[in-house]
Amino acid sequence: MYLDEKREWLPPEWPEKPERRLTEKQESLLMWIMAANLLLLFVAPIAGVTLFGALFAMLGG
Repeated sequence: MYLDEKREWLPPEWPEKPERRLTEKQESLLMWIMAANLLLLFVAPIAGVTLFGALFAMLGG
C-alpha cells in the first residue's frame, strides 16, 4: 500500500450543497396532510367502534 507522506495529492474540494427547503405549495400540502391525520386520530377509533357495534348487532340478530 502506498503512503503519501509528502501530501502530493489532495482530493478536490466539494462545493457546499444548498440548504433544502420546501416550496410554499409543498408546505401547504404538508400542513393539510398533518391536519387530516390529526382529525383521523380522533375520528377513526370512534368510527371503528361503531362498525364493530353494527357488525355485532347484525350477527346477534
